[in-house]
Amino acid sequence: MAYIPPQHSKKKVNRAGNFLAEKNPFENVTDPNAMSVLSNWRLAHAYPLNKFYQLLNVRIKSVDLSGLVGQRLKRAPSIIEKLKRYDSMKLSQMQDIGGVRAVVSNIPKVRKLETIYRSPRFNHELVRWDDYINEPKKDGYRGLHLIFKYRSAKVDDFNSLLVEVQLRTKTQHAWATAVETMDVYLGQSLKLGKGERKWKKFFKYTSMAFSIIERSNPVPGLEKIKEKEVFRQVRLMDKELKVLEKLGGFSIATDKILSSSKKGVYNLVKLDLDKKVLEILRYPQSKLTDASNELTRLEAIHANNGNIDVVLLSAGPLKELKKSYPNYFLDTASFIKKVEKVIALSKESQKTLLDSNLYKKTKPKRYRASHDFRNLLFSGDIPQADNLDSVRDIVEAVKKGFYTHQEICSVTDYSPRHVQYKISSAVILGFVEKAEVIKITQKGKLWLLKDKYSSDESKFLKQTIEKTKVYQLIGQDLFTSKRPDKTILTKRIMDYANLSESTARRRASTLIAWSNKILQSVIPID
Repeated sequence: MAYIPPQHSKKKVNRAGNFLAEKNPFENVTDPNAMSVLSNWRLAHAYPLNKFYQLLNVRIKSVDLSGLVGQRLKRAPSIIEKLKRYDSMKLSQMQDIGGVRAVVSNIPKVRKLETIYRSPRFNHELVRWDDYINEPKKDGYRGLHLIFKYRSAKVDDFNSLLVEVQLRTKTQHAWATAVETMDVYLGQSLKLGKGERKWKKFFKYTSMAFSIIERSNPVPGLEKIKEKEVFRQVRLMDKELKVLEKLGGFSIATDKILSSSKKGVYNLVKLDLDKKVLEILRYPQSKLTDASNELTRLEAIHANNGNIDVVLLSAGPLKELKKSYPNYFLDTASFIKKVEKVIALSKESQKTLLDSNLYKKTKPKRYRASHDFRNLLFSGDIPQADNLDSVRDIVEAVKKGFYTHQEICSVTDYSPRHVQYKISSAVILGFVEKAEVIKITQKGKLWLLKDKYSSDESKFLKQTIEKTKVYQLIGQDLFTSKRPDKTILTKRIMDYANLSESTARRRASTLIAWSNKILQSVIPID
């Protein structure tokens, strides 16, 4: 059999993860089975990962014929490092052990792909959605991440395993690749938020320049800086750090790429920075277990050598592999070309800049999943927990350290179905984050500091609701003297979301219940 299902209970998987996070797994340890448990757990993700990869290969053709698709199993050192960084994380809950990636030409095409994946007709359960295009990370990272729980009625051995789908534009991909390449070559750890301040600043400003060119939302902290100044800073920092010069010298020469001649679906890639050599071993689908065993063996051999990186990838022929994962080839040609364009823009006059086809001084467009009117809202954007006090109970449980769905059910006495409704509502409002575990946010902590049923709490909840997507699109009159009734709200939800009338009516009831709670307190309408 080409694919191996999980062979250990989640309890044993978590125990192995905890052990490896505290020990060096490649030295003399008292639990020699821990690495084999991790290897099997990682290998088990290959089946659902390949299903997502095949599906993405089909779907991307309807969006962008020049789009790229790749898949990868997370490296064991990266898994263990992530377990060390997050104390509460369990190995069985890690969301990106298996990941597929699509790279398309522009943001509208990313949104079109997103609409396909967020359709109610998609079989797999969407458990987390991070929009780093509308809300870029502080370091400048932009892209879209969707985490799915695999579901299949035919092959249930792999059900509930998590797969991460990354959607990026080519510009966003070029930026992320350059960061990873710099991390590999200079040991900066920029991807983890570490590294020298000047390098972090360069990549943050570069991302901001790219967001201007792509006409998307600004990087946090740089919203008020004029566009021309952003371009100028990129030029000055490149001159100081010689970034493009350094990146241009990293790329591995063609004759240093050693690839086996046999055909295969999986590519075991070994990057040797000292020799600047890239070795690629190809394996057919039937030999996936052999590829996984060799990956584990090489990871153990080179565990203490930071200049050798090993990973198992799949992205078609060598040419496609290089485009999908250029960081393993130390190839940043696309990034260099785009930064050179930014530098050229910085040298132009303000008038020329404003007249440029690359940039128009318009307000960045907010989120649009599709030009289709019915796809501006998704089911996950619309709450379905009528009682905000019960949502607060969930947030309080998370603050006390109950991080899983099952734990929250046990301490709150709510049914599993209603707990799910309340968690989803708390996520929509920004009070908790649903990652590998459920975590309370700063906004959630602030809510719990408000006295229950107080005017202060009502004002806070009103301001929070007004920032949600569902309010901004269909509910801006919820807190006015002419607020809509259930029939009107139901019609609006059906117009904006692909939901049935009965489901839309149920969600409309929730929005009305929320507005009732707010308006019970003494706060002025309108």
